[in-house]
Amino acid sequence: MLEKFKEILKNDFNNFLDKQLYLAISGGKDSICLSQLLLAAGYSHTLLHCNFQLRGVESDRDEEFLIKYAAKNNLPIHSTKFKTSKIATELNCSIQETARKLRYDWFNTFLTSKNHILLTAHHSDDAIETFFINLMRGTSLHGLTGINNQHNIKRPLLSFGVNQIEEYLSLNKIEYRQDQSNFDNKYVRNYLRNQIIPSFQDKSENFKPKVTKTISSLNEVSSWIQKQANTFRQINFTQSAGIFSVDKNALLRQDNIFLTYILKDFGIHRSNVNNLKTALSSNTGSKFLTNTHQFLLNRDEILINQLNQVQNLNNKTYSISTFPKTLTFGNSQLEFTILKKARPFSNKKYQQFDLNQIELPLTIRHWQHGDKIQPLGMSGTKLISDVLIDNKIAQTDKSNILVLINPQNIIIAVVGLLISDKVKLEAGTTSILHLHYSTSSV
Repeated sequence: MLEKFKEILKNDFNNFLDKQLYLAISGGKDSICLSQLLLAAGYSHTLLHCNFQLRGVESDRDEEFLIKYAAKNNLPIHSTKFKTSKIATELNCSIQETARKLRYDWFNTFLTSKNHILLTAHHSDDAIETFFINLMRGTSLHGLTGINNQHNIKRPLLSFGVNQIEEYLSLNKIEYRQDQSNFDNKYVRNYLRNQIIPSFQDKSENFKPKVTKTISSLNEVSSWIQKQANTFRQINFTQSAGIFSVDKNALLRQDNIFLTYILKDFGIHRSNVNNLKTALSSNTGSKFLTNTHQFLLNRDEILINQLNQVQNLNNKTYSISTFPKTLTFGNSQLEFTILKKARPFSNKKYQQFDLNQIELPLTIRHWQHGDKIQPLGMSGTKLISDVLIDNKIAQTDKSNILVLINPQNIIIAVVGLLISDKVKLEAGTTSILHLHYSTSSV
């Protein structure tokens, strides 16, 4: 097993050259075996242990065992405790889901560089169990590919089965902790491991190797589709100032399964892809939100940007109470000065206001749907959304439009486009607020 393990590290992981290795370790046979194989192959690593406090004194004994193990093998160790049951109740999640989230959130605090790699001791039996769990729940093609290596999470035991692990530990007289909850069949994974899969093995010769081969084939198919999806994005997607743009027709004529691969980084999956296509087959301005991104239909193109960008844009404000003042707001620069005499209105990047009609402080923010202004020369108000349409502002630029607001929450200007009749210059105006507005690409 050791020689095969060394070959896997050499061929599949480039010997982890220049990598800081962290090992998720429970004290059980799988993670102890991986640690021992790494030591035998000459790889130092840091141990990361989570005490979920689910098995009373046994959980604490696991932690004590690992602290001694680390000292004996001259390995650094970090250990943390979680009140898992309490947190699961608060989150209304299962114990298993909660424990997984807690441990990976904690593990990620150590993965602060591309050279930091987390190792887990998942093996081929784990992959088979995951295949059946996902099959039972209903899943996509990708969900049937078992357990895979990720960018900074590697699983060098996936080519080994539990029998090989147990044999290695036995031959080398290596101690480990036994988690008795692994034998409790109330958990789905344990039920599969202890009853369902053994019954399949009784009925089918070489059952596990067959399933492993099937998983490998599904992985190949999924990888091929992902490569085609990546090519599609390279050809059809453009990016500017953090916003992706793609031709609507080129995207929406793709099959649903292909769309989930193209758009998986934007929060699109099997359960919401039909809703996306319906929303973006509508009129200009239609939106579709995932947990992470916003899709916006702008005529014949779809614009995609991160949801936190949209939220930050809408929520950001700035207050001004003194002049002169120069400030940067997003990709806009605003320069306020006080003049005694008006300048010629020859540049759209200049706006001038009667300072005597302005009460301070002024608030600057991005415009929002429903905002209104009393345009210059008018007695009534007009929606700013209509102002943007009248000025033929592109959908990609609308999110950058700023407004100036007085303390009564009345909009006195759409920056760079329009001022309110309430603050216009009169013949006798002697104190003028002058705004120079410019933008820069991000």
